[in-house]
Amino acid sequence: MTIYLNCNCILIIKFLIFFCLKKTFCKKIDLDDVISQTDYLLSIYASTNRKPCLYFSENRFSQPESSLINCTWFKTNACCKRTEVASVFENMFTLNQASEVCMNMMNYMMCFFCSPNQYVWYKDMKVSVCLRFCEDLVEKCRTAEYNGKTIGEIYKDGSSFCQAQDFRVINSNHHCFDFDSSPFNSSSYVSAYILLMMSISQLFLFF
Repeated sequence: MTIYLNCNCILIIKFLIFFCLKKTFCKKIDLDDVISQTDYLLSIYASTNRKPCLYFSENRFSQPESSLINCTWFKTNACCKRTEVASVFENMFTLNQASEVCMNMMNYMMCFFCSPNQYVWYKDMKVSVCLRFCEDLVEKCRTAEYNGKTIGEIYKDGSSFCQAQDFRVINSNHHCFDFDSSPFNSSSYVSAYILLMMSISQLFLFF
């Protein structure tokens, strides 16, 4: 009987040790999971143009889309289709008093779903946006108006603006969606003559 009880005690102790180790290990995985997964994906896809379009599906990969009517800087390698871009931009309202820089930044943000790099910053059904992108956008668009109100009146800062769009704001310059001004520096892209439109669904988030 004594031997039986001792064996049970040993088994219980071993189980408790295993449970504690497993619990500790799981906590570490939770903390490091996003970074490790991103690094792993980067190691696989960094050197190829064919990248996973996780916003849409694990089975979709980026490819040339020469017929894009907006988000055209992704033509050579896009995750989106022409019909998807048309669907997003078809019901839009003009953002008044917006500077060219504001229009460019807003347009770039709205085109996130076309980016072939979304596998880096799209996790858990959310887009991770760099905090500096959010802050710069609100600063450049502070005086832009919709329906009699300015962006500066509606949002106290860039973080609140991006969170209202259901984005995850990351206080980092890595592994997050950031603004790239290079497409708008091209003479072939005359952004000054483009009316930036805000989708109805996004405008509901303003109020």
